[in-house]
Amino acid sequence: MEDIDKLIDWFERNGNVVRFQPQTTLPREQFLKINDRISNIYFYIKNDFPEYAERIIFLKNTLVLSSGFINVATFGRLSELLSAIKIILTKRECTQWKYIHYVFHKETKEKFLHGFYSDAVFTATKILMQRLKVIHREIDSTGCDIDGLDLVGKLFPNDNPKIFFTEQNTRTEQNIQKGYSSLFRGWVYAIRNKDAHEIKKGNEIEAFQEIVFISMLMIALDNRISPAPSPSECYT
Repeated sequence: MEDIDKLIDWFERNGNVVRFQPQTTLPREQFLKINDRISNIYFYIKNDFPEYAERIIFLKNTLVLSSGFINVATFGRLSELLSAIKIILTKRECTQWKYIHYVFHKETKEKFLHGFYSDAVFTATKILMQRLKVIHREIDSTGCDIDGLDLVGKLFPNDNPKIFFTEQNTRTEQNIQKGYSSLFRGWVYAIRNKDAHEIKKGNEIEAFQEIVFISMLMIALDNRISPAPSPSECYT
């Protein structure tokens, strides 16, 4: 989280000044900026780590004494707490992303962790769409280069799909096939088209859920029955 990194950097740069000059004042502009960043961190962690959230608000409120000087003891505790929060958030992020298809561990993950949530989803959709284009060219080398719903419609028509996820020997397998075909079409309607035209900072939880969904579709392509994955599908 950017606010944590910015604050940790500020505490490190000002640590010696505060410790060796006990009567250090905090300019109002810096005070307001620090307050805003700490408040952002509070709202970011309050549901998952309520004890840390309560602690950081308490320390925020005691960082500056009534005299206007920085509280040296609080300064040290707040610096330590920020480092601890960064560690637990990093561990949580590592745990979350290990369940996501590895192709999204580079650009998509980097954008997400920097707070560009919709942009991360947009990047993930481009990666998945590019793989579908490669598969389509393998199936129909004479076909034109199509995109979006046209492409998904070609690969997953209701009556004669071009990509199979099961052998379709049983009703259950047939239903699974229909289900995945519907999921790919739904992805284009609900996620791909939206993020292709609306790049905003976005909502973290919603964005991660969409990345999980896109990852599931990518894994389904890895495990498909036919056409068998080919070397040309290298997408890392």
